[in-house]
Formats: sequence, C-alpha cells, structure tokens
Amino acid sequence: MATGERITVTYAKTPSGPLKLDLYAYVPKLDLADPSPTFSDDLRLPFFLYLHAGHFFTGSRRDLPPWLASLARSMGMPLVCADYRLAPHVGPSDAYRDLEACWSFIVDELNWVVAAAGNGAEVQSGTKMLEDDFEELQRRGGLDPQRCVLVGLGAGGYLAARG
Repeated sequence: MATGERITVTYAKTPSGPLKLDLYAYVPKLDLADPSPTFSDDLRLPFFLYLHAGHFFTGSRRDLPPWLASLARSMGMPLVCADYRLAPHVGPSDAYRDLEACWSFIVDELNWVVAAAGNGAEVQSGTKMLEDDFEELQRRGGLDPQRCVLVGLGAGGYLAARG
C-alpha cells in the first residue's frame, strides 16, 4: 500500500492491548456540476467493513485480500479493516464483543477522527501525508453506517454472520 493510503486508529482498549482498525479512503470524485438525481445533502459514503480469517487463532486486519481492496477501489467505496482478539486468550464471544465495540466506534467516532486527521495520520512509521482521497472523504462527511457492506472470511465470516 502506498504511503498515506490508510489511517490506523485504536477503536477499543482491552486488557490484552489496543484493538485497531485501518481505514482506506477509496473515494469517488464528486462532480459538483453534475445535477444527477442521486445528489443530495447527505454525501456520506457507503463502505466495506472487513473481518479477517484465521480460525480465531491467527490473522490481522492487514491480511486484506487483494480482490477486496481492488473491488473497493474500483467501486469508490472506503474500506475499514478491523482487528479482534484471538484465542487462546479469549473465545469467539469475546471476538464478537470486539466487533460490537468496533461498530460503535464507526458509528459514533470514526467520522470525527477522519475530520480531525488533517493532512497527516499515524501509520506504522509515524505521521505521513494523506492522499487526496482522505480530503474528499472529509468533504463528504465520512462514512454512512446505514450503507455498510460487511465482509468476513473464515472466523471473520462467522462474526459477520452473527453481526
């Protein structure tokens, strides 16, 4: 992934450490001159929420399938990838509670984080310039939780089916 293509934020703190998510701002360019009937005051974007595979023992939000990143980019839909706690320290019910915390964070706080990110965000090596897509995501008001496509593979698929 290119530098500045994602922001990483902590969505919950647990006894075993922070839980993080990555936001990739794949955003369609907004043509303000286009009088299409789909244009409205609410410009928030639909998005993908991805939950990784790993049998509840392994995996990470960074285990992003290339086909999903490509699909999100081609559709102009932001992509959120979330970590959850793994066995043997916790069981699937705890991982599900992590998903609930993640969803609450997305609904209540993530758009504020995007708006406050400015021209830099924490990535693995520190503060980097964000791509133009993050500025566009800010202009459009962030993510629309009413239009989320939940994608999960393996254990993430189990969590998605429960969610």
